[in-house]
Amino acid sequence: IFSNEAGLGTGSIAHACADTKKPVKQGMFGIFEVFADTIIICTLTAMVILCSGTPVNYGAAAGAELTISGFTTTYGGWASLFTAMALCCFAFSTIIGWGLYGSRFIAFLCHSDKVVRPFFVVYSFVAILGATMDLGLLWSIADTFNGLMSIPNLIALLLLSGTVVQLTKDFFAKE
Repeated sequence: IFSNEAGLGTGSIAHACADTKKPVKQGMFGIFEVFADTIIICTLTAMVILCSGTPVNYGAAAGAELTISGFTTTYGGWASLFTAMALCCFAFSTIIGWGLYGSRFIAFLCHSDKVVRPFFVVYSFVAILGATMDLGLLWSIADTFNGLMSIPNLIALLLLSGTVVQLTKDFFAKE
């Protein structure tokens, strides 16, 4: 899911919560995370699937089942347990990350931290609902909101690009 929305600007919410005196350095960590996940992890996963000989049915859903099949074919039965555990860790960290994003958003919108606890109560119930919904509908909702989220993020990128360039130049001039 992180790869699916990488670059939309949600990772910057987590990095903005960091207590740092060097925001450019924190931003570099954010760039590295997107690169490592999208380029390295996704490419290695695709290479394992393609080299395993697992049939890729075009037009069909190619998600966790395809990944587990590719790793099991390549590395044996133990890989299915490892892949399932990795997917659980990725899913759990995604739930935690989106909870952070939502809590920071609602606190910013309401100008108060008092709304964070009720948000987490609602978020917990929504997470349970999401775990029991039809996956097709859930992905459609997630894709729609990720697409809508890109609009204000792209506008902010354009408006803040000069500031980012100046801060980056100043940072590297001092280093």
